[in-house]
Amino acid sequence: MKLRLLILIFLIFINTVFAVSAKNDLFSYYNVNGFKVTFSELTKNQESQLDKNDKKIYKKLLKNEKYIKKGEFEKAEKLFPAFIPNLMRFIEYYSLQGNYVLALEQAFRLKDIGENKLLPQYMLDYKIGILYARMGDYSASNNILVPYTNKATPLKEDSAYQVSENYYFMKDFKNSILYAGKVSAKSKFYIQSQEILYGCYLALKDLSKAYKTALLLIKLVPQNPDNYLKLAGVTSNIQEKLNNYYKAKVLYYGMSNNVMISKINALTYPLEQKKIDNAYKQITNYCKKPDWAAIRTRNKGLLDNDVIYWDKRQTDFFETANDCLAKYKGNNLSACFSDLNQTQLKLDNNLALEASRRRDAEQREKQIRLLEQQNALLQEQNRLETIRNYQLYYNHPRYYYGRFPYYW
Repeated sequence: MKLRLLILIFLIFINTVFAVSAKNDLFSYYNVNGFKVTFSELTKNQESQLDKNDKKIYKKLLKNEKYIKKGEFEKAEKLFPAFIPNLMRFIEYYSLQGNYVLALEQAFRLKDIGENKLLPQYMLDYKIGILYARMGDYSASNNILVPYTNKATPLKEDSAYQVSENYYFMKDFKNSILYAGKVSAKSKFYIQSQEILYGCYLALKDLSKAYKTALLLIKLVPQNPDNYLKLAGVTSNIQEKLNNYYKAKVLYYGMSNNVMISKINALTYPLEQKKIDNAYKQITNYCKKPDWAAIRTRNKGLLDNDVIYWDKRQTDFFETANDCLAKYKGNNLSACFSDLNQTQLKLDNNLALEASRRRDAEQREKQIRLLEQQNALLQEQNRLETIRNYQLYYNHPRYYYGRFPYYW
């Protein structure tokens, strides 16, 4: 009886050892970087040195990798149920596909397995928190991530940023500010955390702090035009507002972003026009006021879609007007404004001619395209007619029976 008991204990021990060994051996074939899992395939020489059992396991792993590459996850799951490297890849795959429900389902399957050597628990929890946030369940995300904002892990500040973003979307701006402040300048999320801070300060109408944050963002990312728009949006200094709008426009020009160029022009012209209006009130002799809105109104329908033309014309108009304001007063300013108005009238005439020329050119282009289409259609009709005549001729019984000598 004792002997049987000893044998049973020994067999359990052996099975346990081999189970752990097999698990460790399986993991040794994988390289892990976060949730990015890569399989290390053996060379032919390395494979030949495996014993019979290890070679069998390796062949099974190769089959698993084949299923994974083909996206046949059900077959891979059947081959290796709840296999940690596979679960990690399922999570990553579904996350990238935007299927956060399935990704979260796989993440909890992995969590149920418990601690493992491939993935630290804090990393899995962080992933789950991110997935909840992507699904819009910010409270569930915070429940998981908030504790990690006080734990010494490599994802401490990453967690703080995500919690800050969650609170921002929940419109809890004070808590959002609190956690954004936990993100240091060394963090990869530092710039994004400053953008959140700007949004929070703006929502809370704390324009002073929003202004300082916008200045910092310009310093951190001077090539981002949005940062100049942020500063322009919170400063009360009209000239500073205009300067930053124009800096943003220069950058948008480099991006060929005509939509934003038009938007900035719409934002700047009332500010520029106000300077003309104020100066015009001081003029005592008669002079027609230079008015950009009036210019656009009388030229409505003429090259409205030509953003570059209207941007240049608006820029030249206000640059000339600002020169008049800087150099002249009284009658001299009146004369300068009159010259500006005359210049705009000449440009109106040129614009009408250019618009007419473009319409004619477009009409000719349409006619040419129509002729090309008609010609292509005629050629196709001729080709089909030729084929039809050929078939009628060569399929005629007279031709068929007369093709070969009678003795063939």
